[in-house]
Amino acid sequence: MKRAEIPAPKEKMVIKSYDKVPDPPAGGLVVKTTFCGICHSDVHMADDELLLGGGQVLPVSSLPGFTFPAVFGHEIAGVVHSIDSSVDDDRLKVGDKVAIYPWTGCDNCEYCNKGDGAMCPMSQPMGCGRDGGFSEYVPIKRRDIVIKLPDCLRMDVACMLCCSGVTGYNAVQKVKPTIEYFLNLKGRATLLIIGAGGLGLWCLQTARATLPDGVKIIIADINDGKLRMASEHGADDTVFWDSKLSEQELIGLTKSKAVDGEINAIIDFVNSTESTGRSLQYLTKGGAMALVGLFGGAMSVPLPIFALSLQKIFGVYVGSLEQLKELIELVATKKLTPPDLNYVSLEDVPDVLAKLKKGQIKGRSLVKF
Repeated sequence: MKRAEIPAPKEKMVIKSYDKVPDPPAGGLVVKTTFCGICHSDVHMADDELLLGGGQVLPVSSLPGFTFPAVFGHEIAGVVHSIDSSVDDDRLKVGDKVAIYPWTGCDNCEYCNKGDGAMCPMSQPMGCGRDGGFSEYVPIKRRDIVIKLPDCLRMDVACMLCCSGVTGYNAVQKVKPTIEYFLNLKGRATLLIIGAGGLGLWCLQTARATLPDGVKIIIADINDGKLRMASEHGADDTVFWDSKLSEQELIGLTKSKAVDGEINAIIDFVNSTESTGRSLQYLTKGGAMALVGLFGGAMSVPLPIFALSLQKIFGVYVGSLEQLKELIELVATKKLTPPDLNYVSLEDVPDVLAKLKKGQIKGRSLVKF
């Protein structure tokens, strides 16, 4: 089998070949990868840095469970290749089409046992510490994180739901009570999504499918081409954050797109000093903001003003196993459409990561095996 490895922190990714397909772990199984998404998180891991603001950088390789050689790729869909027969469990069989919930932890705490490994203090996600889907075969210890797919759901679509899809879905669920509050109060509300990349476009789809009627959805980005894609995918309006405009002009332009000039909820898929600081100036009293992106930086919040504003800020990191199952069912039944897809080979991954870092990828890139 082949897989893409990073031998050590900050070293170049290499393609390695192995003579043997891995055996299933005790009680587990092996999935033959069909598609694996390439996520912006892979860029941070390849660079081995998260920018924390104030000149501080956190090496990704210092996080719990991160080992080398590292195999990235956490948006995985494939076919069950082999199953350890020591466990009597007929929920899965060889040949089943599946997606994998990659957000695993220590596998032995209350968070992991309820399917919320992202909350585990020893979070060790597949493709972000444990070996992931930039590999033709992936061994998996826990069968409960392997989800059998509906026949009507394409596998290239399913793989993206494991990260970009469920992250946007979780962000929408975080701000949904606030949006419903304003809808019940005024009969209208506005949601602003910052970032029209793969995550933002998936979020647009799930927001449209799960929020009540009467919500206006606006998307902001610095790329005009991505905003055109957002319009094609159902955004009610878009805002081009032109660098030539002053901060006050951008605030006025963005608020002018909202119903009554009020932005009640914001989901920020950039989450930089600039984007988040700007968002706080947009958000109405009592509004909610979900911070998702990992672009980096810090923000300064006047604490008395924040308390008086009655605003809420949520940190969003992927979603739970149950949310992924809900999303798979939602996408299958509502037939939600994915962002534009680009198919590449395993050998193309380093080039895609370089382009992703420069913001040159439209939609979503997938490794097709």
